[in-house]
Parts: sequence; structure tokens; C-alpha cells
Amino acid sequence: MMPVVVKRIWVAVTILLFSLPLPSQASPSITVSTCFDGKNFLDSLTKNLPHYANRIIQTTRSKYSLPVYVITAGKIDTTALPLNPTPFFNLDNTPSDGNIAQVFITTLERQYPNPNRVVETQNFHWLLLTATPQGWTLVKALTRLGYPHQDGFLLSPPRDSTNGIIGQAVQRWLRDCQFPQNVNKL
Repeated sequence: MMPVVVKRIWVAVTILLFSLPLPSQASPSITVSTCFDGKNFLDSLTKNLPHYANRIIQTTRSKYSLPVYVITAGKIDTTALPLNPTPFFNLDNTPSDGNIAQVFITTLERQYPNPNRVVETQNFHWLLLTATPQGWTLVKALTRLGYPHQDGFLLSPPRDSTNGIIGQAVQRWLRDCQFPQNVNKL
């Protein structure tokens, strides 16, 4: 049984959270001119990625899973790494012309396992994009989850997240860049 003060705080926080607009109600501002030109492309991606990821989370989450939210995205790096196959990574079914851009993005995510506990993770995403006549396309996304630990950070092995939350969010964002007239029809 919760003490009365904790219960009142929990009710107040719950009311506040439910009075805020859901991430799915946010309509990111996207224009084609900012989507596909150099630095604006990456700035727009990191600005909009949390909105898109949170919409994916809201529409795919089961009622039994923990609430998780992507709070922010940033720390963009475009320094390319060698694309050598590893147990975590292969480039089957990718363009053979070598026209792959590599983007590294960090996200801060929060989970709420119970009313008194918040778990923050810093996750690292390696996005492989290729240019097509229609615009950019996501080829592959790899993610490493970072958990705070008394000895620093614990990192998971890389996992393919192309069809995961971040992969789907990037794919939808790229689609909306190509067809901005459909952004509000999601």
C-alpha cells in the first residue's frame, strides 16, 4: 500500500502525463528542401527521429510491455567504417555500387518500470543509407543498447534494428521527406 503523499504525487504526475499530447499527435514539420540537402538532412533527421520513434512505439506496444520513450536524438557522426561482414552484420541485398552513406546517431530513451523508478538508456545506432532516384533509402540499421552501470556503461552486442523501432522511424521519416503532402495523413 502506498503512503498517501506518494499516492497523491503519483496521481498528479499521471494526470500531468496524460494531459500532454501523445507523441503520435505531434506533427513534425518536414519540407523537402530541408530533407535532402547535406547537414540539414541530418539535423532534420535527429530533430524528428524521437517523434517518429515514439509514434511507432505507441502503435506497436502491447499493453503488457513497459512504457518506453525516445527522449532525444543527437551526436551525429558521419565518419565511415569499413563495411566488412561480421556475425552481427552482412550486406546481402544491398546496392553493389558502394554508394552507401553511414550515419551514427545516439538516442536517449527512458523506461518506466514502476511509478518510483526510471531507467535511462543511451543507445547507439549505425544507419546505412543509399541514394535512389526517389531520395534516400535505409539499407540497414544496427543498434547497441547502453545501460548505466556502477562501472560505467554496459553495451549490448550490435543487433539488426532495420525493422525495429529506430529502423521503422527512419524509414517513415524518409518516406515523409519524399512525399511531404502525406505527413498529416498518418
